[in-house]
Amino acid sequence: MSIAVNIEKTMGDFQLNTEFYADIGITAIFGPSGAGKSTLVNLIAGLVKPDSGYIKILNEVIFESQLKINVPANKRGIGFVFQDARLFPHMKVESNLKYSNRFGRKGHLSSFTEIVEVLNLAQVLHRLPGNLSGGEKQRVAIGRALLSNPKILILDEPLTGLDEGLKAEVIPYLEFVRDNFKIPILYISHSQSEVVRLSDRIVVLEKGRILEQGKTLQILSSFSVAKKLGLRDLSSFVEAKVSKHASDGITELDFAGSKLFLPKIDAI
Repeated sequence: MSIAVNIEKTMGDFQLNTEFYADIGITAIFGPSGAGKSTLVNLIAGLVKPDSGYIKILNEVIFESQLKINVPANKRGIGFVFQDARLFPHMKVESNLKYSNRFGRKGHLSSFTEIVEVLNLAQVLHRLPGNLSGGEKQRVAIGRALLSNPKILILDEPLTGLDEGLKAEVIPYLEFVRDNFKIPILYISHSQSEVVRLSDRIVVLEKGRILEQGKTLQILSSFSVAKKLGLRDLSSFVEAKVSKHASDGITELDFAGSKLFLPKIDAI
């Protein structure tokens, strides 16, 4: 396993008590507002100190309460993308991207040129963040995190606040990062559609506790999970492969040896 977490934290009336692991690919941290999702990843990133427990990344202990190990946030090798991007407003995109070189690990997960190309940032390198769309800001934030040569990547609700058009713009880049960079990614979200599309595994949080964890499609198809989380629509999810888009506006899917025919959806 690439990430192993077993920690506790009390903050006022809120108590977080979690134990889970994550591997290469996207593991979704899923749950309603107030479940403790952002608190959990802030603890992993070193922005908040746990009361007890341990955190391991790639077999390196970065926090262990009994051994009094608490590696500083900037030494943990974690790339963090916040909901609001948090770009430096006075720096152009190119400078924002290269700023990660000051604090990132030695070596490169990918080169500056490659990151600019795969995230389609060449046209905005000389713009200030104030002149970027929400989708462009998030792509820059993802690029900056990747250029820090992280051991793992944390994406804290990166699509929240974006309209559907901008979400559709950013998601393919997240899929590319997942499929090509081969690092563990923790993806925080309360959106079923996002986590189904992006993640292989899921950790479901409720009131600071892990309700369920396992394969995303299996967990989110569970009636008990839907009931406990108060999800309005219980859905069944299936895996299918697009075989072709027909000229008459129908998409053909291969599913368990059979064919499914659906109205064409651009996102497929």
